[in-house]
Amino acid sequence: MSKAVFTASPLSGYADRPGDVYHVPNRYLKRVIQTLGDWVIFYRSRRSRSAMGYHSVQRLERIVADPAVATHSFAVLDRASELSFERLVPRLKTTGAP
Repeated sequence: MSKAVFTASPLSGYADRPGDVYHVPNRYLKRVIQTLGDWVIFYRSRRSRSAMGYHSVQRLERIVADPAVATHSFAVLDRASELSFERLVPRLKTTGAP
């Protein structure tokens, strides 16, 4: 199994439903399929207009085609597996270096 980080933002143009499904362009589908049954990490991006960083993990249950957009699919998440971090984990070191 492969590991993945999904970028989450309430300002996203995708049809994500946090804790339920993650909307994936099919160009990334090969990579997402490799994470089936494993945990993915959720990252809050700069576009979210709040603190950036890693905030939760959740198990990827299955992938289904998006019936409305042929070029996208939904990564269905196991709702019972969602674990939010006690504190946001920053992506950058405290020095600001990557």
